[in-house]
Amino acid sequence: MVTENSQDTVKYLHRLTARFCIGACLAGLLIGSASAQSQDPARMEGIRALMRDDKLYEAESAARALVADTSAAKGERSLETARAIDLLVETHLRLRKGAQPEARQLAELALRIKETLLDADDLEIAASLLNLGQVHAAMDDYPAARSDYARAHEIYPAHEHVPFA
Repeated sequence: MVTENSQDTVKYLHRLTARFCIGACLAGLLIGSASAQSQDPARMEGIRALMRDDKLYEAESAARALVADTSAAKGERSLETARAIDLLVETHLRLRKGAQPEARQLAELALRIKETLLDADDLEIAASLLNLGQVHAAMDDYPAARSDYARAHEIYPAHEHVPFA
């Protein structure tokens, strides 16, 4: 049952998501340039192209393979593996599988890895927080989603080159 309060929360989360989309896109560009040094950028771009072309099950399969290959080559707790996991979470969200426990576990794992390896105000952490927030919203856990989005919002202003409305 949807109450007026939960409808207001959903509207609020949609507004926050819209604001973060610009920042997340810019963060994706920044992350993409960083990951180009350590991963096959063509492979990641190929997965994103599959998602753009709505070949979502193929994208999910390719992202799973990327996570497995990256984990084997770079280590389960490497930044490269966290980036690949984030991409897999994105496929889950596009497939409307965000409410499944696996999506939450993957999003939390990517965030934990990044929090261990990166500075607390790194844009890559904010990008993972946005993924986790979307997963929590898909699970109808709006307080957790709001918390994730708020944490991401705290990170973005630390970067002058990321515009926020």
